[in-house]
Amino acid sequence: MHMISPAPFVSGLMALVLVTACTGNAPTGASPGPASVAPKAPATVAPTAPATVASAPASAAPAAPTALDPVVTPFLTMQEALAADSATGVADAAKALATAARAAAKPELTAVADLADKVAAAAAGTPDLKAVREAFKPLGNAMSTAVLAAPDAKAAYGVVFCPMANASWVQRGRDVHNPYYGKSMLTCGELKN
Repeated sequence: MHMISPAPFVSGLMALVLVTACTGNAPTGASPGPASVAPKAPATVAPTAPATVASAPASAAPAAPTALDPVVTPFLTMQEALAADSATGVADAAKALATAARAAAKPELTAVADLADKVAAAAAGTPDLKAVREAFKPLGNAMSTAVLAAPDAKAAYGVVFCPMANASWVQRGRDVHNPYYGKSMLTCGELKN
């Protein structure tokens, strides 16, 4: 009797689960078997009038300054470096964030300063990128809470949640740049604002 290995089925199912977790979209009419995934028909797009407002590039600064800019700016330096699979500049940015958060003298930013100190420690010397990312998660969650609570900052920055990392972060623009997985899952995340 010849046994068929379940490995291809399991691999295909895991890929479907990962795609669904990151995009929130399962293939239409899909069931858990590889034979059920049919190719999608090409989408037709109706012509539209040209947009009158150009969207800002992902690296653009917010149009108007916000009260949280002194804290958010160094956070963005860390988020962008980690999304690019680098820890370069993360320790210095974390120290700058901690200093700015303490200078703001707002009780809700005290925890942010303490968490930034932990990221700075993890990123010091020759950092382990995985350890820096783990230290960054609580800071990302705290910064997301702070930005969502400030209407001007909420309008100026994107707050994203990654279900795979079970963590949030703040970023420029609306194109997702995941700091927890970097290039391997750069677009995994859901905008929350």
